Amino acid sequence: MSQPGLMSNAERLVYTANRIALNLAAQEPGRAAEATATHIKKFWEPRMIARMFGALEKGDVGLNEVAGAAFDILREQADAPAAVAHA
Repeated sequence: MSQPGLMSNAERLVYTANRIALNLAAQEPGRAAEATATHIKKFWEPRMIARMFGALEKGDVGLNEVAGAAFDILREQADAPAAVAHA
């Protein structure tokens, strides 16, 4: 990762997601991931989340375990309405 002042947008998002996850990691891992996903959904702009999904499609971006699980939850939530609409 670049130096803090020289991070790309994607690196900043990864850094921020990891910090949120670390702050919530004292909880059981599943709860920490859910709390991280809830925080990100509540406070991040949709385009920020979309940018992270795009980065994740390209491969490992350096998310810690809790942040990675949080984005798995967010992906499932994002895909859920589409699955219901096609049923």
